[in-house]
Amino acid sequence: MMDLWCLPYAGASASFYRKWAHSLGGDIHVRPLELPGRGARFGEPVHRSIDPLLDYAYEQIRGATDFALFGHSLGAEIAFRLALRLEAEANVQPRALIVSGLLPPSEPRSHRIDHRLPDDELVQELERLGGMAPEVMNHPELLQYMLPIIRADLEAVNGAAQVGLQADITKVRCDMTVLYGRKDPLTVGNLERWKEYAQGAFALREFEGGHFFIHDEQAAVAQAILSTLSTSDNAI
Repeated sequence: MMDLWCLPYAGASASFYRKWAHSLGGDIHVRPLELPGRGARFGEPVHRSIDPLLDYAYEQIRGATDFALFGHSLGAEIAFRLALRLEAEANVQPRALIVSGLLPPSEPRSHRIDHRLPDDELVQELERLGGMAPEVMNHPELLQYMLPIIRADLEAVNGAAQVGLQADITKVRCDMTVLYGRKDPLTVGNLERWKEYAQGAFALREFEGGHFFIHDEQAAVAQAILSTLSTSDNAI
């Protein structure tokens, strides 16, 4: 059985990915990775930069054997850098890297969400993207709890976009698949340029939805993941 380590988007708990176990079948073990301050790690301080999030993910996965990485948005930023670090420092290679809802490092992210927006404007932006669940919007106390976590995560992913990568280690050796929503304003740009960061096989998959197509098109996303993993033959 292969492990699929899944990293969540800004403000999300890893519990979102647990429902994927049925869709992906018995040969893939879905391993949601919880970030600080939410879910099972409620009460821990949240981080405002990518480095401590990457450090935590690295420590959890560096001893893995047969596995792949999936991340959406913030999770994709962590997953990409994690794959590079695992290959460079631990000599550990994922079978595949699946990046979702994120522009490549070479593309300007002119449509990113500013974490410094006032609460009401930040909520409007998140609603526009479809990222605010009704159960959160209808409970002011829950919303006030979630906003600092979302802000911290957005600050981390926005800061990561400004941090350069070493030219000699910017390509992952494993296969890479990039997923994106056709109506997602955060991925307007040349997504084909992700191919510049992959030494293995590369695939680009479009979905009809917006930034949170992974919610609305779970069956199609599962098929894209299964297709990637079934065709990947990289040595671990």
